Amino acid sequence: MAFAARNRAAARQSLQQAQELEARLAGRDTPPPGVEDYLQAVRLYDAVPRLDPTYAGCDDALYAAARLCRDCFRLSGSRAHADRALSLADWLLREYPASPLRDDALRLKGEIYADDLHDPGKAREVLTEYLKRFPRSSSARAVKDKLKALDAVETGTPPAASTAAAAPA
Repeated sequence: MAFAARNRAAARQSLQQAQELEARLAGRDTPPPGVEDYLQAVRLYDAVPRLDPTYAGCDDALYAAARLCRDCFRLSGSRAHADRALSLADWLLREYPASPLRDDALRLKGEIYADDLHDPGKAREVLTEYLKRFPRSSSARAVKDKLKALDAVETGTPPAASTAAAAPA
């Protein structure tokens, strides 16, 4: 990626087009968006870091593309879409380690393994890494609860109520 040509204007335009398309898809009910509609936005987001890997919107583009690939998996059931979501999150984590979205990308990976691919071992590995790297994150409690739920599924016992959820109102 170090030798990639930089085309800031094209990267900016691709990000803007992807965001506009995603907003239109989110507001569309009839007909509901299909996988190809989402993949069009993914392609636009994916182009951003390829056009200019130093552009400030690259991490936003990769995270958005990963989320949309997860949506594609949920619509189609195609493992390739889940794998692409994981790959995009990894790309963000590897190439943009200072990104404010790095914790969201890692949590997204854990959720994909847990909720979509039903791989509790890999989910536990990723979510445990999340807690080590981001123990003070605003999502740390939700990640701990997800880990408890994974444990409960594996042991066949109901998960204990979260301390946040169990607190009196």
